[in-house]
Amino acid sequence: MSWRAAISFQDKLIRRSKQWNKINAILQILERGTYEAELAEALKPYSVSLQPAFVCEVLHSTRNVRAATGFFGWAGQQRNYRHNAQAYAALIDILCKAKDINGISYYVEEMEKEGIIADAKLYCKLVEIYGRLGMLQEAESTFDHMRRLKQQPSLLAYTVLIHQLVKVNHIKRAEDVFEDMLSIGCSADHVLYSVLMDGYGRLGRLEDVMRILREMVETGLSPDKIAYTTLINSFCDAGKVEEAEWFVKAAVEHNVGLDAALLNAFLGGLCRTSKFKKAAQLVETMENSDVRPNERTYNILLYWLCKTGNLEEALKIMDSMEKKGCQPNTTSFTILVDYYCKSNDLDKCFTILEKMYSLNCVPDAALYNVLLSSLCKAGRIDAASQMFEKQVKSTFSPANVTIENFVKGAHLIEAETVVEMIDKVCKASVVTYGTLINWLCRSNKLDEALAFSSKVTQKGFHWNVIIYNTLITHLCKAGRLEDAKVLLTNMWDSGCNPNVKTFTTYMQGLCEDRELAELFEVLELMIERCIVPDDVMYSAVVRTLIRSRLLNTCRAMIMEKLKAGERRFVGVYHKLLIQIDNMASATKEKPEV
Repeated sequence: MSWRAAISFQDKLIRRSKQWNKINAILQILERGTYEAELAEALKPYSVSLQPAFVCEVLHSTRNVRAATGFFGWAGQQRNYRHNAQAYAALIDILCKAKDINGISYYVEEMEKEGIIADAKLYCKLVEIYGRLGMLQEAESTFDHMRRLKQQPSLLAYTVLIHQLVKVNHIKRAEDVFEDMLSIGCSADHVLYSVLMDGYGRLGRLEDVMRILREMVETGLSPDKIAYTTLINSFCDAGKVEEAEWFVKAAVEHNVGLDAALLNAFLGGLCRTSKFKKAAQLVETMENSDVRPNERTYNILLYWLCKTGNLEEALKIMDSMEKKGCQPNTTSFTILVDYYCKSNDLDKCFTILEKMYSLNCVPDAALYNVLLSSLCKAGRIDAASQMFEKQVKSTFSPANVTIENFVKGAHLIEAETVVEMIDKVCKASVVTYGTLINWLCRSNKLDEALAFSSKVTQKGFHWNVIIYNTLITHLCKAGRLEDAKVLLTNMWDSGCNPNVKTFTTYMQGLCEDRELAELFEVLELMIERCIVPDDVMYSAVVRTLIRSRLLNTCRAMIMEKLKAGERRFVGVYHKLLIQIDNMASATKEKPEV
């Protein structure tokens, strides 16, 4: 290496070292868990020459959602800085890993409002996370958005979406998506064919399962372990254990090889049909072969033994797991906790928790939620409070589902108390407040929700679009249009710009209240503020007009406005008119010519 190259390398190393030092200093500030105002002051020295690439580096290094969103929000407020698609992608990636759906929705909405178009990789990730969380509408919407942008979904995105569609019996739509995939030259793999077989198998449509198998073979793909496992699952679910056993033998004959997942599928079928003796023989065979039983194997036995009330045998299985070198996992203990909760033997649950801690097996949200719900139903609020606080301490950032589950069960405890409990060990975030406000609204506690909402600003947070939309939606549904209007005005004044969803909700409320004159005022206000109505908004408004029997009245008012010749609003009125005419044919209320 020449001396110039050596000096250049040394300079790069020094610059990189300084960059790492800055990132580490920022991470230390974020980990302190300070409030928004304190965070802004602490990060002030790092605001000079802030770049999206540096923001991405910090986000990639953060350990939790609250720190990531806090830093992202601070960065977005700095002068001469604007988030780009990569910065949003880095944050959304963190939210996806944490399965923080409220956060994902908020930042995707914000990104699109800023006119930033993400790449196919991010949209595919959103389709995948929405699909895996069972949020089919969001997955389909994101998928369709990709297609409108002429971005090609990945094979994984297609697979996840099709999987969710067949799970909820949307077979025709799944077939359409599959055909769309083939039409763009994307070939299916073993996994996708297995997903289709699994979907039909869940519905008991074994003929379709075999049809997909034939199609797979015709494309040159021989069934692999995943396909055989799916076939065995499908026939076991239909109670056809003998046919499932034939596929086990076929896998051996075709040298596919057996593994724990495949044999576990067959084991589940044996247990489901109460063939416990044969199930025990299968497990014994596995224990003496190269295909060793795993936690899943024993958990299948545990689940079905508990389900059939055979607790004594289930406890023997738990003991044998440890002796055979297969440590019980969180799922194993959750199965027992669920059994004891259903048997109202809650004290045994605490014994199980102690056993878990002694084995360094950390309870997860599913176990906590089962136990919290049972404690609350039994009126043991103090025990539930201690359990909730313990979860907050062990997980640092409690999941929204746990917060909501606790408040729902412990209905005598105020939402503010939950925040105080969280604040003992970590700072409640704006998402925490949003979750509690959403629960209060859905519980028809609107006044409590409005009063609790004031705590958000007192804690140094700003209301976000999601909180405003939640409150406005439920106020409109309750017929409290004046209160919704006040919130909409406050929204503008606070600098939190309403989005299309905000206006859609408010205009639906106006239609229900037969306030058509104000409906048009709001529509024109949207255009003046450069907020473009979408097809969802038009459809929602027209459906509400139909319910309120105002279709013809609204159409007549639109015609009058078009005659007045206000050019700025011609486009939006024409679109609304088209939507009215398209939907009118499905109602008794025909538009007049």
